[in-house]
Amino acid sequence: MGLGEFFKNLFIDKSLVKDIEFLKRVPLFEDLSNKVLAELLNVSNRRHYEQNEIVFTEGRIGRILYIVKSGEVAAFSETKESVRLHEGEYFGERALLEETVHRITVRAVRESELLLLYKVKFDGFLQDDPRAGIAILKKLALKCIHARDKSSLKQGG
Repeated sequence: MGLGEFFKNLFIDKSLVKDIEFLKRVPLFEDLSNKVLAELLNVSNRRHYEQNEIVFTEGRIGRILYIVKSGEVAAFSETKESVRLHEGEYFGERALLEETVHRITVRAVRESELLLLYKVKFDGFLQDDPRAGIAILKKLALKCIHARDKSSLKQGG
């Protein structure tokens, strides 16, 4: 291996370590091992969005979990903004469970970098590592339960 190849591998390893450390701060993945996180990164894509660029639009089929690596995105329906998401937050998780139609539009509020996990790649990950997949799916289920409970409280139920 030449010196150039050595430094290239060193950079890749350093970048991988940074990405693993980032994923450890994402609640959905915090309990997973470094090895599993590296495998998850291997099946994920990275996408850069310019300020005001649309991530996805309402009415489109959802097949991707999005994780905000840097920047800020906003979710809105028609013209009303509902929520802003920042580094370490994720959205589109329902797409990992079932093919669904987006009920909102999401756009980058400022320049942003997102990690994208496609359902088809996640399904392959589940087959390769069912134990890690179950841990992720449990976290998703708990998030849904908490959201439903919070909604019930707001409605007086």
